Amino acid sequence: MPQSMQTMNMNIRGRIPPYWGKARLAEDGCFSCHLLVFHCMDVAAVGVAFLERAPALLHWFQERLETDDRDAVLSWFAFWFAIHDLGKFSISFQGQRSDLIEMLQGAVPSSLGLPDVRHDSLGMWLWDEDLRPVAQQERWFGGDPDTLVGLQYWIRAVMGHHGQPPIEQRRSVGIHFRGRDRAAAGDFVAAMRHLLLTPAAAALPAEIGADAFELVSQELSWWVAGLMVLSDWIGSNTDFFPYSDNTELSLAEYWQMAQGRARQVIEQCGVLPSMQ
Repeated sequence: MPQSMQTMNMNIRGRIPPYWGKARLAEDGCFSCHLLVFHCMDVAAVGVAFLERAPALLHWFQERLETDDRDAVLSWFAFWFAIHDLGKFSISFQGQRSDLIEMLQGAVPSSLGLPDVRHDSLGMWLWDEDLRPVAQQERWFGGDPDTLVGLQYWIRAVMGHHGQPPIEQRRSVGIHFRGRDRAAAGDFVAAMRHLLLTPAAAALPAEIGADAFELVSQELSWWVAGLMVLSDWIGSNTDFFPYSDNTELSLAEYWQMAQGRARQVIEQCGVLPSMQ
């Protein structure tokens, strides 16, 4: 997959402030963490590895998306799966571990947000309020704004990765996200576009046409949601994806590591179809 030089050389501290994605109590009694951007890429790598080893399913996705380009479909899934945890950029999620915020960002903010909305719904809200308008303005997926209707099925499917759909937005994301959180999430999505989303993948909605893309996206959303849940579950397995808070690793370097680990775990965890 093509990578811009900027993204290839981007480390976590250089442009995207470090946020924790997973945390656990270590043997010394302190909490250790796995950086959010790393966990997101772990999960995306698992989704890609599963499809690579389930060719019948991958071919069916290609048929439904009307493309012979296998790599474009893998790239498409990689991008959407990578942004499944955007809600964890919120101070409302990060505030659950103020000690980790202090460790990673140098200070504890004056407000730790509100814990009354799950991070999956917060990710959906952030997409709707911040990222969807940017996607339309910058034509991430072509010049037809009607393709964004179909994209909503994909974003809802990946955000609902805990087995239930995200709840409808009922307040501004500014209550749950600081300005720096919204900027960091936007920078992360931009990095994932450059790192994972090939031009051929980004063109899939336009190639199909907005109306057909909306219909097929609705049909595929159940399958996408199921694969998303499975990928998140496997991608959270610390036996294969050990915690890392190494802010010096570039996103491209970590993506290569995650892909290798994902291919290994897919072969060992017993989820592949018995006949392919």
